[in-house]
Amino acid sequence: MERTMIFHYAPGKLTQNVNLMLTFQPPTNKQLSTTQNLVAWKVIPMHAQPGSGAMNTASVTYTGRLAFGSSQDDVGNVILGASTVEMKVGDYIELEWDNGSAVWGIPSKDASLGKIIKAKNDTPYKQNISVGTLQKTGGFDVYSPSFLWKVGSTLYAEGDFHPTLKSYVNLGYVQNEFITADIASDLLQQWNLTELEPITNWTFTEAANGSFSITPMNSLAMFKASSFAPAAPQEPDINVAQVVSGVFADISSTLAAKGVTYHEEHYDKDRHRKCIVSQKEAATINGKALTASDFDLHWTVSDEHGTITHGHGGEEEIIPVGSAAWLHLK
Repeated sequence: MERTMIFHYAPGKLTQNVNLMLTFQPPTNKQLSTTQNLVAWKVIPMHAQPGSGAMNTASVTYTGRLAFGSSQDDVGNVILGASTVEMKVGDYIELEWDNGSAVWGIPSKDASLGKIIKAKNDTPYKQNISVGTLQKTGGFDVYSPSFLWKVGSTLYAEGDFHPTLKSYVNLGYVQNEFITADIASDLLQQWNLTELEPITNWTFTEAANGSFSITPMNSLAMFKASSFAPAAPQEPDINVAQVVSGVFADISSTLAAKGVTYHEEHYDKDRHRKCIVSQKEAATINGKALTASDFDLHWTVSDEHGTITHGHGGEEEIIPVGSAAWLHLK
């Protein structure tokens, strides 16, 4: 199960630099007799740029590939140089002592664990054992820890991992830092990743009172952010359409009812699609009559390295499969 979340923000509308921190809901552990800490899974810096009319994006990807990590050293509570081993649900593994070093054994299936993954510290010393995710980057597996346990000799760490992601801002934590106190910030948003589409788009905004919010992105919100237009009634929301394996999800009846549509058709063998905006009858948004020429087709896509590519065109646009696409008011 892979999920990519793309966050869009207008640096010209931020009054301060912002760090968006993402953490996972802790595993439910009934037999855990160790100290457990959350870890800052991802920290996304968003820099304020007064006067800028740009729209910036940042993305994170949850791959669903779980791993245990072992690290003896940490600097400022930041997990460094973890030795990792990939785990499947129902796997059991032991951290062993070999020639003065802690090394992972071989995972084995344990039917009694169900969906739990379990690790035993079989070394003579207390160990830092973490659980996190693996993502292939540049041909290598990059480990991002989610939780950390201080596990005594002969004790266990186990977790029934549910991918519920939570978001906070401006806490001063850095990525891979384990959190030793209650989070002193309001929760912005949380998601059960199993319920999301493979690719989703979100708008991060700062309100006039200095508070922050994350909302599902739509092209009308994108239009307001990029043009600095005054807030307008949300009367018809123009929804984002996802490209999943080259097929657009159903465009909601909102656009269809207004007469503005777009469709995709096969273009070439290189995994591209030709997307066409069409307008069959009079359409109005906030009292303005619209035709297809009033829209641009925008798209954005994140590659395996997390690099964002964004493009836009007129009434016809060729976009890569795997993109998220939406209609944008000119």
